[in-house]
Amino acid sequence: MKIAPSVPGFSGLLKAAVQALAIMGSTVVAAQPVQPAPDTVKDGFTFAAAGDMIGPEGPVLQYRDPGTLAVQKLLSGADMAFANQEGAIFDLDAFAGYPAAENGGGHPVSFPAEAADIKALGIKMVSQANNHATDFGVEGMAATSRVLDNAGIAHAGAGPSLTAARAPVYVKTDRGVVALVAAAGTFTDLSVAADAKPEEGFKARPGLSPLHTRPTILVTESQMAALREIASRTGEPAPENAGADLTLGQSSFRIGTVAGITYPLDAGDEAAVLASVKEARARADLVVFSIHAHEMASAASDETRPADYLQPMFHKLVDAGADVIVRHGPHDLQGVEIYKGRPIFYGMGSLMFEVGDMNHHFRGSTLPDSWYDSAIAVSEFRKGQVSIVRIYPFVQNEQDLRLKGTPKVASHQDAQRILGRIKALSVPFGTKVAIEGDVGVIRLGAPAAPESWR
Repeated sequence: MKIAPSVPGFSGLLKAAVQALAIMGSTVVAAQPVQPAPDTVKDGFTFAAAGDMIGPEGPVLQYRDPGTLAVQKLLSGADMAFANQEGAIFDLDAFAGYPAAENGGGHPVSFPAEAADIKALGIKMVSQANNHATDFGVEGMAATSRVLDNAGIAHAGAGPSLTAARAPVYVKTDRGVVALVAAAGTFTDLSVAADAKPEEGFKARPGLSPLHTRPTILVTESQMAALREIASRTGEPAPENAGADLTLGQSSFRIGTVAGITYPLDAGDEAAVLASVKEARARADLVVFSIHAHEMASAASDETRPADYLQPMFHKLVDAGADVIVRHGPHDLQGVEIYKGRPIFYGMGSLMFEVGDMNHHFRGSTLPDSWYDSAIAVSEFRKGQVSIVRIYPFVQNEQDLRLKGTPKVASHQDAQRILGRIKALSVPFGTKVAIEGDVGVIRLGAPAAPESWR
């Protein structure tokens, strides 16, 4: 169940009261502001991080497939399980709205019964901040929110105003209160929320919580000189400083030492999500930050390196109070970082992926085979920090059409391949992933994972 944002945990109130009594009994003359120590979840708390959910259109638990049941056992066994709800969930026949002219690459939509299935799988918390949030306009976004509410699934990252979209959502568990703050780095322009402007007579605009970036292509000095020449011929204004950024049409360029793309992050958006995390930290025992971000460092030279704005922002978010950070968006699996005892997941693939046919053909192109790999990471916490992370590999079910777009347990060969990828992509972050049986393990002082979990 959700709890009101203004209600702190009892242990937090107790700590504050004890500290207040200590101050009253002291001989300190100048009163100093005292902040109660942040609560943490009880030892043994587990958080399951899954990836994107695009489909399936209807419920699948009814088929009692062993692979589906294995996923259910894993997710429902965690104190909190999270995924990204990428796509609408409502009764399309009864929907009074329309498909939006601008969408995130299609109009994926599931029947309301799928929301009950998601909850039955064990997922208690989702993000709605992604490029598909308003595929059916803000009306479709609101309809999806209502379906999630009716299913008892907490959701963050979208709302009737910008303030509401940025606000944390809180869920109470037996081992502590969990908060979720969600935002999107990849989104359609029409999906951005806005607050009301009474002085101008403007109402609030529903939408998602954005993190605006300005993709800037890195070029050599000679390439920049050529671009400036082009700009002069087209009448585009060019800055007088030869080393300054250049905007040509809708593209920005900057002189750099290596090929790639840099993503300057909007300072106001960053400050806003940091403030939301700090607010959540004061009221929850565990804080989760989620972002939907497709952006990579370079589509040409390195498709496995995240965009350069992500890691610095993630570190700031942990410093502000985030305990877990989950990035989704790239359908490829990515690496894991442990920063100050907190896990950062750079990409868990797709938990549900009903896209393309059995040969991965989709709209005239062939999707990468790696997009059909998946994993669920379960982090166990002790004394407020992660003690061990166990990574369970899955693949998308493509043989049984009833279960298309749902995960199933990976074979030993697939498991080794999937875990090998995550292990390799975690090395740049200084994270050691051991492969024990068919489970990936990041150990920070906890007992070893069992050899078999099936």
